[in-house]
Amino acid sequence: MKKLIFWSLLILLDLVALEAAFRGYFYLTDGKSYAAEDLADIPSATMLTTQNERPKWMKNYLLHPYFGYVAPKIENNEQSHGFSSKSDPLVAEPAAFSILLTGGSVAQQIGRFGNLETRFRAALKTAGHTNRKVKVFNAATGGYKQPQQLQVLSYFLALSGRFDLVINLDGFNEIVLPALNFQRSGQHPAFPRQWSNVVGEVSLDRRLLDGEITYLRQEQAKWITIAKEPVIGWSAIAGHFLRNQILEDEERIQELFETSFEIASGYSLEAKGPPIAFETDTQLYDYSADLWVRSSITMHRLARSFGIDYVHILQPNQYVEGSKPWSRKEQERFRSAAAIYAPYATVGYPALINRQTDITAAGVPFGDATTLFQSEKRTVYRDACCHLNKLGIATLADYVVQQSIGHLSKDENARQ
Repeated sequence: MKKLIFWSLLILLDLVALEAAFRGYFYLTDGKSYAAEDLADIPSATMLTTQNERPKWMKNYLLHPYFGYVAPKIENNEQSHGFSSKSDPLVAEPAAFSILLTGGSVAQQIGRFGNLETRFRAALKTAGHTNRKVKVFNAATGGYKQPQQLQVLSYFLALSGRFDLVINLDGFNEIVLPALNFQRSGQHPAFPRQWSNVVGEVSLDRRLLDGEITYLRQEQAKWITIAKEPVIGWSAIAGHFLRNQILEDEERIQELFETSFEIASGYSLEAKGPPIAFETDTQLYDYSADLWVRSSITMHRLARSFGIDYVHILQPNQYVEGSKPWSRKEQERFRSAAAIYAPYATVGYPALINRQTDITAAGVPFGDATTLFQSEKRTVYRDACCHLNKLGIATLADYVVQQSIGHLSKDENARQ
């Protein structure tokens, strides 16, 4: 019994001495006494992630294998393939005059708030074309640019979609976003908006790295929780071994971060598209304009091969010089030279305007809406990008209808 007490006391004294030694070690290395709470400060304070930051505009969007992305979260519209319409374009309505609307967010606005079905029905009836019900499928989506509209048309035609008219209202995204994305990340002009950022989230290599980092973060959290337990939390001995484990995990995490960033900064076909270079900005804008022209001509030929009318309209924009007498509100708030898109639209739009003759020369019905507001002194824009207020939407919607009616095939009545 005496031996047991002796050895117990000896072990206890050794532990006390060892505890004191470790506490002295902590004080010498950290400059303060040991506290279990300090272990929580070891993991990176920012809790970095290997993934690129998802663009804010993507929060309501989901990836799509052919279009890049769609927006089913906006209106719970899975039945419309993720687009803004309430219906499925593949559900035929033989008695209806069916219209497919494509483009970016301005076209999407017109489709959602421009009362196109009512305007078209009245205009068709007045023009003596048809008295049928009008159905507009709004496939225009914020950020879409060619060749996404072309992909949308070919996809729905391949799935037996039936349309009488295709309206493509675009231009701003086609000339602004390619330049912006290329200059920032080297992304190919034909790839979807900020694709290099979006794909960073689904890259297999980066997901594997992110998975390992997540696991190690969980391990660190476990060690920190253990360190706060009674008795263990008091002991600098336990704290020493727990800290070493946390530090070991942290060192590995930082290695994984570096590897992830190397992947993100390097070339990736899935994220940035085929490598391409431009010696001047002019070449970049010309390339984007060429892509816009070819995509529209291809949409027209594809539509006509199915007996569908096609109309292409270049959307208006406040950075087109001389396009409108600016209201005070527009001049002060919506035409800022500091706006992120301003320099790209100012330099790029002339490239589109100059190329419209190539589109019409190919037999494509085309309308230039950049001059639509030349006599409108009231405010029609609502932000420093490209979007319109109620007056602007109504005016552009009327223009879209007029241009479309004017270009309908003479055999429209035969298609009733």
